Amino acid sequence: MSTYGVTLVGRNDNYGGRLAERAAYALNSCIISYDEVIYVDWNSRGETLHSVIKDNLLHTGKLRCITVTPEEHKMFTKHYPGAQHCSEVLGRNVGLRRLSTDFMASTNIDEINPPREYLELFNSNDAHTFLTVARRGASLEHVQTLDSPKKINTVRDMMLGRAYNQSWAVTREPYSLVEWCGDLQLAHRDVWYAIKGYEESQLGVGVHDSFIQRKAKEAGYIIRASYEMPLWHLDHTKVSDYRDEAPCVSESNACLYENYIGSNNPETWGFSGFWFKEETI
Repeated sequence: MSTYGVTLVGRNDNYGGRLAERAAYALNSCIISYDEVIYVDWNSRGETLHSVIKDNLLHTGKLRCITVTPEEHKMFTKHYPGAQHCSEVLGRNVGLRRLSTDFMASTNIDEINPPREYLELFNSNDAHTFLTVARRGASLEHVQTLDSPKKINTVRDMMLGRAYNQSWAVTREPYSLVEWCGDLQLAHRDVWYAIKGYEESQLGVGVHDSFIQRKAKEAGYIIRASYEMPLWHLDHTKVSDYRDEAPCVSESNACLYENYIGSNNPETWGFSGFWFKEETI
């Protein structure tokens, strides 16, 4: 039987407002559905996000929490002032490189992930497919009326019986497939390793999720969108409580077209030889 793992990246900056509450729902959904869960706390000041929400998490011994300190953030981004403060490409790769499952997923810290049975529909027959899931939108306030984060099975069962607005197909270019294509991306570990994860030179904001799908396609894999697999995004703003940092640089989408570079990641992508502080919940 195939095994499934997932990684998420976050930061204790209250990004989007009420981040701690949204993250508890997201992480608990992953703890229930996947065999392995790795949360990478990237560049928090002081307390990590997982330490703040620990009482609202399911304690199964399945959640590994890796901490990347502000000093390590500067080192890994080579002190680039335009780097994304919570580096998605680097943080996701740290998590992906440490999963041991057959299939590996990257999702976001505000996504209620699918029940296990939906993941198992993506099996050995899809070993050459890179899947992106079209998310459905819901408010935190609505989800809280259904039940608490620790009752995530009840929450998901009730959400499965209701209709939510869903992201739509992308027609402007052939790689993203759906809007917000990075909210859940799933592939066999051989696919992730063949393309060496997310492109670690893309330290700014944007393009990462589309670019990795082009990498998969150029490597001969199938890229496919799923509208059937349920994934609920907990809607939020784009404001953080951290105010005093230099603005991030936006990545150019030219890399999807004439400036496509393939993968420049090293064999040690995800900092495979680096020891991070880690705890298990």
